[in-house]
Amino acid sequence: MARVRVALTLSGIRAVKESPEVVSILDAAAEKVLSRARAGAPVNTGAYRDSLHAYRSRSRRAGVVLHVGSTVDYALQVEAATGNLSRALG
Repeated sequence: MARVRVALTLSGIRAVKESPEVVSILDAAAEKVLSRARAGAPVNTGAYRDSLHAYRSRSRRAGVVLHVGSTVDYALQVEAATGNLSRALG
């Protein structure tokens, strides 16, 4: 049986991790986490739940990065008290 030799290059790895297929998998995962975070969010006024959102950024080291978070000033206090986003990650 012939041996298969694989040579990994930095440019090849970068091309795979930033490919549309991988980015769409990451987008789907972020939307799933966002949906669970909204469903589990504590609701007083609804501002925290309504501020939850997912967004994409780029990192030199990691490439495409997906984030799920809140824009309200007290989001860290909500997370510390409830662990909502941590639970949403599964």
